[in-house]
Amino acid sequence: MASFDSGIFSLSTAGALPSGARARYTADWDSLGSRPLPTWYDEAKFGILLSLGSLRGARIRQ
Repeated sequence: MASFDSGIFSLSTAGALPSGARARYTADWDSLGSRPLPTWYDEAKFGILLSLGSLRGARIRQ
């Protein structure tokens, strides 16, 4: 049953993007910089760091 499920998954994801639509990735800074940050990540970074910092401070005082 597991091989059947993995086969269905492979077939469904194989045609998800046409071969021409796939972006080429190279392991350099230009390739990384060409992709924009998601809006939710860019706006939420400060809040995540702020909440984790306050939890860490409360743990040290105990």
